[in-house]
Amino acid sequence: MTEQHPPPIPAFILLICLHICALAILAGCASVPAEPSPPGTPLLPSPAPTASRPPTLIGPVIGGDYVPPSTSTPPQTALPPPSQATLPPLPPPTQPRSPAVTPLPLEQLQLDGGQMGVQVHYNFDVAGWDRTLQQMAPLRVGWIKLQAAWNWLQPDAPAQFDQNFRLFQLHVQEADKRGFKILLSIAKAPAWARHINRSEDGPPDDLSHFAQFIAFLLEKIGPYIDAIELWNEPNLRREWTGGAALDG
Repeated sequence: MTEQHPPPIPAFILLICLHICALAILAGCASVPAEPSPPGTPLLPSPAPTASRPPTLIGPVIGGDYVPPSTSTPPQTALPPPSQATLPPLPPPTQPRSPAVTPLPLEQLQLDGGQMGVQVHYNFDVAGWDRTLQQMAPLRVGWIKLQAAWNWLQPDAPAQFDQNFRLFQLHVQEADKRGFKILLSIAKAPAWARHINRSEDGPPDDLSHFAQFIAFLLEKIGPYIDAIELWNEPNLRREWTGGAALDG
């Protein structure tokens, strides 16, 4: 006797069954109640829904008639040469004019030039002294004040008569020859006659040395001088510093 087998199940029926079983399993899992949280556990806030972001546009928005620029380098345009025009010079600044002053003649001033004078320096050579006297002639003054610096005339010893003293003698003689009256102002004792406080100019420690110098000076140039000033500005410390007191 031959054994009979049941007819085979079509394949599509099997696929349908498997699909139904899968759906049943998923539904069962979704229906399982959630396990309750233990008491005292804080509830977490539900996350806020995320807003949808607008689409990001990359690159410029251009119209349909946009034409891209050319990538080729344009030719350089030659610049015009700089202007060669010469600007006019600026006018000089305007300064207020002061009224012209015309010096009055000496006669109208009623001044006696013969009683007036000029002080000049002594340390010139012969040519320099000659120029000095020539420049004084237009002044029409009658006097010359000339300082007789003792420390220049006798720097080393009393009765010294060397090149400096001889040149001074020639200056005095030439000024007298040209008609000037001469006032000698004696000052500045040499170091050999001073031993007390020689920080500045001043008289000798022994005033008898001063008297001897005046006598020697008159011996050499006395006939050519008209007056003697015994010291220059003795009221100033820079002119009278030393051991001798200032009296008178």
